[in-house]
Amino acid sequence: VGASNYVQAGGTFTGGDAVIDLNNGFFSLSGGTFTNSSGGMTVERGFTVSGGTFNNTATVTFDGDGTGDSSTITYPGTLPGTVVMTKVSTSGGALTVASGTTVNLGANPTTTYAYGSNLTNNGTIVIASGTWTVNSSGWNLVNNGTITHNGSGWDMNSGGLINNAGGTITYAGTSLSIERNLTQSGTFDLTGKTITFDGGNNNLDSTISCSGSLGGTVAFNKTGLGADVTIGSGCSVSLGASPTSTLSQVYGTWAGGLTNNGTITVASGTWTVDSSRGVGCTITNNGTIIHNGTGWDINAGNLVNNAGATITYAGASLSIERDFTQNGTFDLTGKTLILDGAGDIDDSTLSSSVW
Repeated sequence: VGASNYVQAGGTFTGGDAVIDLNNGFFSLSGGTFTNSSGGMTVERGFTVSGGTFNNTATVTFDGDGTGDSSTITYPGTLPGTVVMTKVSTSGGALTVASGTTVNLGANPTTTYAYGSNLTNNGTIVIASGTWTVNSSGWNLVNNGTITHNGSGWDMNSGGLINNAGGTITYAGTSLSIERNLTQSGTFDLTGKTITFDGGNNNLDSTISCSGSLGGTVAFNKTGLGADVTIGSGCSVSLGASPTSTLSQVYGTWAGGLTNNGTITVASGTWTVDSSRGVGCTITNNGTIIHNGTGWDINAGNLVNNAGATITYAGASLSIERDFTQNGTFDLTGKTLILDGAGDIDDSTLSSSVW
């Protein structure tokens, strides 16, 4: 045992009922038998079992509030007990599950990882049941392995989800909320699920990246200021039937609103677009919008259809409270464009290079 580390190459250690707390240190077991305390163990840095026997029916918590408090969990198979991840540093402290390692987060887990660092899974993460709450500070949960979420809820606060090529996610629930980005390049069947891009704080931007159809139904509920939503090129998202999209208003140099570089589809009904605080938002279309519904109501907002972009709309009327810029393809034959609005700043400007 070092000043801050625990290193065991042989012999037997049996814990009692107090918490074993390794501050600014790592745990290493290469031989012998280690039985964890019933009060659990906290480790601020690495955890490696390369030999011997690790017995545990309690929790192993990976904590830390310092820059150097990064943790890689390495275990040959399924680590016994429950793993808790709670990194609260404001200056870094990555979490990594190594390849070949399986960790169980238990029921209704809350996972916190530090500012400036990702949680990277190269092995397997299992959630037994309930809601998995993931707290970050603008960084990502990166999956290169397998995530098996047997619960019913998944809430990602101030962070994003990256499922890389070769990664697999299975999720038993029907709803997933993400405040930042979603990159879907691996296996993740979203059929029958709703992915909500939300966030009440300012500048919680979201970019959705995929190849082809994302799957499921996408909803937008940005109630903060200056939070951009961007659909990546080559990515197709469905908003479902009669969607209501709440988009963030402009805030200083942060544009807010929705930029579509891929494809957005509305299945039916009325697409209602609201600005988060009524000051104004913009839908900017650089790709394709397919609106199969009968109504389109843009409140306190603008619609920009740029050159090279296409909008098709099955309805007969469209209401916009602010500006309409039409430089792309949008056949308005037989449709009524209503410029409405009851607010003092609901000015409207019509612009087009194709009329």
